[in-house]
Amino acid sequence: MRNLVTEATERAAQLRVSDANAVLCALFSQTFGVVVTVRFGGRVATWDVRTGEVRATFRVSHRLIAATGAMGGDDGEAPSAGTGRSLRLGATFRPPDIELTAATLDAHGRRLLTGGIDGSVRMWSIANGDLVRSLPPLASEVTAVTFHSAVGLTRPVVAGAW
Repeated sequence: MRNLVTEATERAAQLRVSDANAVLCALFSQTFGVVVTVRFGGRVATWDVRTGEVRATFRVSHRLIAATGAMGGDDGEAPSAGTGRSLRLGATFRPPDIELTAATLDAHGRRLLTGGIDGSVRMWSIANGDLVRSLPPLASEVTAVTFHSAVGLTRPVVAGAW
Protein backbone atom coordinates (compact mmCIF):
# COMPACT_ATOMS: atom_id res chain seq x y z
CA MET A 1 0.00 0.00 0.00
CA ARG A 2 1.34 3.40 -0.96
CA ASN A 3 2.08 5.90 1.73
CA LEU A 4 -0.98 8.19 1.94
CA VAL A 5 1.15 11.15 3.06
CA THR A 6 3.15 10.91 -0.16
CA GLU A 7 -0.01 10.54 -2.26
CA ALA A 8 -1.61 13.65 -0.72
CA THR A 9 1.52 15.71 -1.28
CA GLU A 10 1.91 14.56 -4.89
CA ARG A 11 -1.77 15.22 -5.67
CA ALA A 12 -1.62 18.78 -4.31
CA ALA A 13 1.59 19.49 -6.27
CA GLN A 14 -0.04 18.26 -9.50
CA LEU A 15 -3.08 20.49 -8.96
CA ARG A 16 -1.17 23.73 -8.26
CA VAL A 17 -0.94 25.79 -11.43
CA SER A 18 -0.69 29.39 -10.20
CA ASP A 19 1.65 31.42 -8.02
CA ALA A 20 0.27 31.12 -4.46
CA ASN A 21 0.96 34.83 -3.82
CA ALA A 22 -0.89 36.09 -6.91
CA VAL A 23 -4.23 37.78 -6.22
CA LEU A 24 -7.21 35.71 -7.34
CA CYS A 25 -9.71 38.53 -6.80
CA ALA A 26 -10.49 41.75 -4.94
CA LEU A 27 -13.99 42.16 -3.48
CA PHE A 28 -15.74 45.03 -1.67
CA SER A 29 -17.60 44.61 1.62
CA GLN A 30 -19.83 47.62 2.20
CA THR A 31 -20.82 46.23 5.62
CA PHE A 32 -17.26 46.44 6.93
CA GLY A 33 -16.00 49.21 4.59
CA VAL A 34 -13.13 47.05 3.36
CA VAL A 35 -11.71 45.61 0.18
CA VAL A 36 -11.07 41.88 0.57
CA THR A 37 -8.21 40.39 -1.44
CA VAL A 38 -8.00 36.64 -1.90
CA ARG A 39 -4.78 34.99 -3.09
CA PHE A 40 -4.54 31.66 -4.95
CA GLY A 41 -2.65 30.22 -1.96
CA GLY A 42 -5.46 31.04 0.48
CA ARG A 43 -4.22 34.24 2.13
CA VAL A 44 -7.03 36.74 2.67
CA ALA A 45 -6.52 40.38 3.62
CA THR A 46 -9.05 43.07 4.45
CA TRP A 47 -8.01 46.62 3.53
CA ASP A 48 -9.53 49.81 4.94
CA VAL A 49 -11.00 51.75 2.01
CA ARG A 50 -10.24 55.17 3.49
CA THR A 51 -6.67 54.65 4.69
CA GLY A 52 -5.43 51.79 2.50
CA GLU A 53 -4.15 50.01 5.63
CA VAL A 54 -4.52 46.29 6.17
CA ARG A 55 -7.11 45.68 8.90
CA ALA A 56 -6.74 41.91 9.16
CA THR A 57 -5.27 38.89 7.44
CA PHE A 58 -6.14 35.22 7.71
CA ARG A 59 -5.74 32.02 5.73
CA VAL A 60 -8.49 29.94 4.24
CA SER A 61 -7.59 26.33 3.59
CA HIS A 62 -8.93 23.80 1.14
CA ARG A 63 -6.49 21.27 2.55
CA LEU A 64 -6.86 17.61 1.61
CA ILE A 65 -8.48 15.93 4.59
CA ALA A 66 -8.29 12.21 5.33
CA ALA A 67 -11.30 10.55 6.96
CA THR A 68 -10.81 9.60 10.60
CA GLY A 69 -9.83 5.98 10.90
CA ALA A 70 -9.28 5.57 7.16
CA MET A 71 -5.56 5.03 7.60
CA GLY A 72 -5.06 2.55 10.36
CA GLY A 73 -7.86 2.69 12.89
CA ASP A 74 -10.24 4.91 14.75
CA ASP A 75 -7.41 6.61 16.61
CA GLY A 76 -6.38 8.57 13.50
CA GLU A 77 -2.92 7.03 13.34
CA ALA A 78 -1.30 5.80 10.17
CA PRO A 79 1.79 3.67 9.67
CA SER A 80 4.81 5.82 8.88
CA ALA A 81 6.64 4.77 5.71
CA GLY A 82 9.36 2.24 6.41
CA THR A 83 9.61 2.88 10.15
CA GLY A 84 7.04 0.47 11.58
CA ARG A 85 5.91 3.32 13.84
CA SER A 86 2.68 5.29 13.69
CA LEU A 87 2.26 8.83 12.45
CA ARG A 88 -0.30 10.84 14.40
CA LEU A 89 -2.41 12.74 11.86
CA GLY A 90 -2.78 16.42 12.55
CA ALA A 91 0.23 16.45 14.85
CA THR A 92 3.13 15.79 12.48
CA PHE A 93 1.48 15.47 9.07
CA ARG A 94 -0.02 18.58 7.52
CA PRO A 95 -1.44 17.91 4.06
CA PRO A 96 -0.68 20.61 1.48
CA ASP A 97 -3.18 23.34 0.68
CA ILE A 98 -5.35 23.16 -2.41
CA GLU A 99 -5.15 26.13 -4.79
CA LEU A 100 -8.14 28.48 -4.76
CA THR A 101 -9.80 29.08 -8.12
CA ALA A 102 -12.91 31.15 -7.28
CA ALA A 103 -14.14 33.51 -4.56
CA THR A 104 -17.02 35.88 -3.86
CA LEU A 105 -18.75 37.68 -1.00
CA ASP A 106 -22.41 37.40 -0.03
CA ALA A 107 -24.71 40.41 -0.60
CA HIS A 108 -24.05 41.65 2.95
CA GLY A 109 -20.26 41.33 2.64
CA ARG A 110 -20.06 39.11 5.73
CA ARG A 111 -19.37 35.69 4.21
CA LEU A 112 -16.60 34.70 1.80
CA LEU A 113 -17.28 31.74 -0.48
CA THR A 114 -14.24 30.01 -2.01
CA GLY A 115 -13.80 27.20 -4.51
CA GLY A 116 -10.75 25.00 -5.03
CA ILE A 117 -9.02 23.39 -7.96
CA ASP A 118 -10.01 20.00 -6.47
CA GLY A 119 -13.77 20.77 -6.51
CA SER A 120 -14.00 21.83 -2.84
CA VAL A 121 -16.32 24.69 -1.82
CA ARG A 122 -16.10 26.43 1.57
CA MET A 123 -17.75 29.40 3.29
CA TRP A 124 -15.83 31.69 5.71
CA SER A 125 -16.63 34.54 8.08
CA ILE A 126 -15.01 37.82 7.00
CA ALA A 127 -15.17 39.13 10.58
CA ASN A 128 -12.86 36.47 12.05
CA GLY A 129 -11.74 34.09 9.27
CA ASP A 130 -13.58 31.11 10.76
CA LEU A 131 -14.84 28.29 8.56
CA VAL A 132 -18.64 28.54 8.51
CA ARG A 133 -19.44 25.61 6.24
CA SER A 134 -17.77 23.08 3.99
CA LEU A 135 -20.01 22.05 1.10
CA PRO A 136 -20.01 18.76 -0.80
CA PRO A 137 -17.21 18.84 -3.42
CA LEU A 138 -17.86 19.08 -7.14
CA ALA A 139 -16.46 16.51 -9.57
CA SER A 140 -13.82 18.89 -10.97
CA GLU A 141 -12.17 22.31 -10.58
CA VAL A 142 -14.51 25.03 -9.29
CA THR A 143 -14.54 27.86 -11.84
CA ALA A 144 -17.22 30.10 -10.31
CA VAL A 145 -19.01 30.58 -6.99
CA THR A 146 -21.86 32.91 -6.06
CA PHE A 147 -24.62 33.44 -3.56
CA HIS A 148 -28.09 33.28 -5.11
CA SER A 149 -30.27 36.15 -3.93
CA ALA A 150 -33.70 34.52 -4.29
CA VAL A 151 -35.71 34.78 -1.07
CA GLY A 152 -36.58 31.56 0.69
CA LEU A 153 -33.83 29.38 -0.72
CA THR A 154 -32.51 26.90 1.81
CA ARG A 155 -29.25 26.55 -0.15
CA PRO A 156 -28.32 29.95 -1.59
CA VAL A 157 -24.83 28.89 -2.80
CA VAL A 158 -24.18 28.19 -6.47
CA ALA A 159 -20.86 26.71 -7.66
CA GLY A 160 -19.83 25.79 -11.19
CA ALA A 161 -17.16 23.53 -12.60
CA TRP A 162 -15.83 22.67 -16.03
